[in-house]
Amino acid sequence: MRSNDGKINARSRSALYGARRRRSAVMMILSVGATLLGLGWLVAILGELFWQGFSGLSLAVFTEMTPPPGADGGLLNPIVGSLILTVLAVVIGTPIDLRSVIEISKPAVRVRYDLEMLPDSPQLTDILAPVL
Repeated sequence: MRSNDGKINARSRSALYGARRRRSAVMMILSVGATLLGLGWLVAILGELFWQGFSGLSLAVFTEMTPPPGADGGLLNPIVGSLILTVLAVVIGTPIDLRSVIEISKPAVRVRYDLEMLPDSPQLTDILAPVL
C-alpha cells in the first residue's frame, strides 16, 4: 500500500479509486431510489386529493363566510386574510428595498476578520496524521 517514503503506490491508488466509485454508485442508486419513493407517495397523495377534492369545489367555497365547525360554508375569511397580508407585505417591503434601486453615495461598510492562531491549539496536520 504505502512505500517506504510514505506515498501510496499506483495499484493501491487504483484500488481506492475503484472502491470510491463503487461506493458512489451505490449511494447514487440509494438516493435516486429514495427520491422516486418520495415522489411516488407525493403523486399518490396529490392524486387522491384532486380525485376527492374537486367534487367539493364550488363557487360557494370561495364566496361564503367560514362557518362554525361541522356546518357547510366557505373559505372567504382565509382568502381575504391572505390577500390583506400580501398587500401589507408589499406596501411595507417595497420602500425598504428601494435602496437597491437608488444609488447611495456612502459605500457599504466592509467587515474584515483577522483570525489569530492560539499558541496551544493543535494543527490540522497533527489531527489528520493518525487517519492518513
